[in-house]
Amino acid sequence: MAKPDLNSKQLPTPAGAQAAHLPIVQRLNLAAICLGLVVLVVWAFWPSVSNDFVSLDDPMYVSGNVHVLGGLTWPGIGWAITNLDGGFWHPLTWLSLMLDCQMFGLRAGGHHLVSLLLHVTTTLVLFLAFRRLTGATWSSAAIAALFALHPLHVESVAWVSDRKDVLAALFWMLALLMYAQYAQKPRAKSPASAGGNQKSAFHLPSSIFYLLSLLFFACSLMSKATVLTLPFIFLLLDWWPLRRFQRSTLNPEPSPTRQSLTLLLEKLPFLAVAVLVGLVSVYGQKQVGAIHGGAQFPVGGRIANAALSFVHYLAQTFWPVDLAVYYPYPENFSPGPVTGAALLGLIASVLLLWAGRRRPYLAVGWLWYVVTLLPVIGLVQVGGQSRADRFTYVPSVGLFLLVVWAVHDFTKRWRYQVACLSSVAVLLIAVCLVLTRRQLGYWRDSESLYRHTLSVTEDNCVIDYNLGNVLLRRGQMDEAKLYFEKALRIQPDYADAHNNLGNILLQKGREDEAIAHFETALEIRPAFA
Repeated sequence: MAKPDLNSKQLPTPAGAQAAHLPIVQRLNLAAICLGLVVLVVWAFWPSVSNDFVSLDDPMYVSGNVHVLGGLTWPGIGWAITNLDGGFWHPLTWLSLMLDCQMFGLRAGGHHLVSLLLHVTTTLVLFLAFRRLTGATWSSAAIAALFALHPLHVESVAWVSDRKDVLAALFWMLALLMYAQYAQKPRAKSPASAGGNQKSAFHLPSSIFYLLSLLFFACSLMSKATVLTLPFIFLLLDWWPLRRFQRSTLNPEPSPTRQSLTLLLEKLPFLAVAVLVGLVSVYGQKQVGAIHGGAQFPVGGRIANAALSFVHYLAQTFWPVDLAVYYPYPENFSPGPVTGAALLGLIASVLLLWAGRRRPYLAVGWLWYVVTLLPVIGLVQVGGQSRADRFTYVPSVGLFLLVVWAVHDFTKRWRYQVACLSSVAVLLIAVCLVLTRRQLGYWRDSESLYRHTLSVTEDNCVIDYNLGNVLLRRGQMDEAKLYFEKALRIQPDYADAHNNLGNILLQKGREDEAIAHFETALEIRPAFA
């Protein structure tokens, strides 16, 4: 048989044509996935644009804040950078809300639209970051879709006061994307790199991407301080999927110890920024009395609440029902449920870390969830709630990573894997769409939100009080009185409820009873005059 002439011109074979057009196909797939994610998120969250402000925190952050209502001015920018109102130092969040007021005034729909657009952008960056980290396009798209459409994330998007979550998450994901580019650029041809077969979309030195990652991380912290765990997430990703703890076949000289030390040292600037912002936030919380001491929340109770909340978050990730804007802190903790929750968390951690030796995505996903949840789990109690849906906004990505990669891995030998997984994905997206839109409906206005919360929680004096306020402003004094009395039955030393109940009684001509409530309010809070 004659050998083919390698220098002769031949018509391209179908396989050759397919290889030649593969980058075009990949770009089209990438564009189609991004467009699909945008359409799904907008479709799911569009009802939020017609929602109103709510009376819980929105007056402090927007509708009653004279600095924010003034829009972007030099005095306002100075105030945003220097103030600790609300106990937080988040200047970028304030500037974002000021820009909203500059453009939309007090039209709530404009503020909600910006939060929606931030959520859309965060979803796209999350997808691109995981695609860059792993090289797995469809698995990364599945993680992004679950993040975008999960009902637990409605609170972060639909609550204007929670702008800090969506803004901080966007910068977090941008830092993640830049870090992936930095970590893989020197190893672009290394077979040990999960995403090494991808061509770089950038033509800059790797140090630029390192600095950009650090800058975006700082911006994330200036939006919400509880995202300070990102350096530890970088270390997890160095283990898998980046595999940077393994010596490269192209550069085998560094010893494992030296390689590990190098990876730790490159996280020090991130850690220094995180510690600095964390200390400022702790100071701010103490200044406004938001960090409660051991008298009101004993250490044992905080540990018990953290264990229960950990399991509640897991349960609501996989069964997102009975979601509320405020979960009251339990007065007492039964030993049985607390012990069971602690054992469940411990057993899950041991099993997943053990299984992570062969399937590292299990350990990485689980540790992502645990580590990012630690600052908000309640061991340092900030505020009076036991837990909050918004606290899962970034941590849930770890669970989505674990589940998506596990399902793909354990079904890879199925004959009809693609068809089965595609069907499951469509079903999950449909379920999330329905639940998310239903949850958004509860955020229509304050009354709707509070009535729903009271229907799914017990002994919720904070929401009883807030619903009473809403009704009082509408002139529905009799019904408002019932909710203030209900709040006082749950928490007899609720000074604000005593004051408002006294005002109602005074308007009804029951002066002696009103004075009694006013005096009680002053006994509880002497500066309440």
